[in-house]
Amino acid sequence: MIYVLYNPLSSGGNGKVEAEAVKAHYDGRKLTFLDVTAMNGYADFFKTLTQEDSIVICGGDGTLNRFASEAEALPRVNVYYFATGTGNDFGTDIGYKKGDAPVLINEYIVGLPTVSVNGKEYKVL
Repeated sequence: MIYVLYNPLSSGGNGKVEAEAVKAHYDGRKLTFLDVTAMNGYADFFKTLTQEDSIVICGGDGTLNRFASEAEALPRVNVYYFATGTGNDFGTDIGYKKGDAPVLINEYIVGLPTVSVNGKEYKVL
């Protein structure tokens, strides 16, 4: 299964509409869209995944950082990025442009440094 995790608040509140554009890159394959703002973290979602599943993260830098902060609990699945944010600094850093096909990012979301904010640890992408 291909899960598309989108942030409806990205891109000035147009995140869901922009995430729908990812369909053009999957030739009619079935995609399951999940609103990340309705999830209480990713732990329960990660437990449902199998090695045959893949994830496409649609959002900006904030959405991607939030995901990366919990990615150590992620089973071995392919994770792709499809920029729908406003700035998309991460995408720019890896040579990705908004509108490009989803790009595999597994290598970028492991072994990340951490920062502590108000007593909670976050990964820094």
